Amino acid sequence: PFWTEVRWTLSKCILLFLQSYQFECNVSDVAVTCSVSEECVLPCSFKPDSKETVEWFRQDELVYKFNSEEHFEHEKVAGRASIFPHLISHGNATLILRSCGLKDRGTYRCHVKTSTGEHNAKVIVKVEGEFGMRSHLTESDHSSEPVFKKSDVFKRVFLFVAVFCCVDSA
Repeated sequence: PFWTEVRWTLSKCILLFLQSYQFECNVSDVAVTCSVSEECVLPCSFKPDSKETVEWFRQDELVYKFNSEEHFEHEKVAGRASIFPHLISHGNATLILRSCGLKDRGTYRCHVKTSTGEHNAKVIVKVEGEFGMRSHLTESDHSSEPVFKKSDVFKRVFLFVAVFCCVDSA
């Protein structure tokens, strides 16, 4: 619980710090490793414009949608998924998935529509189990391998910051 709160607080601080910047990053695939029962940060940045609609898909099924008129959460993530609406206008459509479980593993796609175009980002989510097993799931693979290290908050914060590799001042 303590480290979860520390990580959540650091994530919020980083997002608030970065909200004054404009992000555009052309990274095709991002791999994120999350721990069971903790939150998972799925990064998505885009060139902001106007009339943004953010859609998150898991294995090509719509799980989350947000725009100025509509907010949708699929029952698989209902009450556990959120974005930071005030950061959309700054090009940040990062999805926070709370109480992450093995059922959340897989390939996610962030799709953002603006008045001038569309942006897609692919995020591959891996989930660490309670006993040090890291489970991987892609569309064609079901395997697990042992992991001999504990969760490291600072590693996760660095990963989160590294996602915003292309930062331009607003």
